[in-house]
Amino acid sequence: MTVSACRSGELRDAVTSAGLKCGVSGYILHTLPAAVASWYIHFGDFRKTIEAVVSLEGDTDTVAAIAGSLAGISCTRDGIPEDWITGIIDHPHSVTYISELAENLASGKKSHTGFFWLLFPRGVLFTVIVLCHGFRRLLPPYSIN
Repeated sequence: MTVSACRSGELRDAVTSAGLKCGVSGYILHTLPAAVASWYIHFGDFRKTIEAVVSLEGDTDTVAAIAGSLAGISCTRDGIPEDWITGIIDHPHSVTYISELAENLASGKKSHTGFFWLLFPRGVLFTVIVLCHGFRRLLPPYSIN
């Protein structure tokens, strides 16, 4: 990606200049520059950073995770859209729990470990789902002929 494409303010121009015409791949040499370019172009605006990355198409979940991490550092929690925060559902780790954990860690207080007995079976279930999805991709219409 060229610096001039990033300075133009258009993430799509920066990605296209890197030769990625069909969206961003999961390859680190494509993913990281796209995430950093989005963060650079939309510095200080969490929503625009993520929306710009997702609009690129391709492996945008990975790119958005990296760009979101960078944007979160520069925007802090106050810069994240409130409707995105209230939409988080990850039992038992609610937004309140995560906020309290962050406050305890920042103040040096000992905090609860976050262990919950349902986390192990949930992890097993998610692993099975991911593996099934991966094996499904080996069948038509995804298989390479």
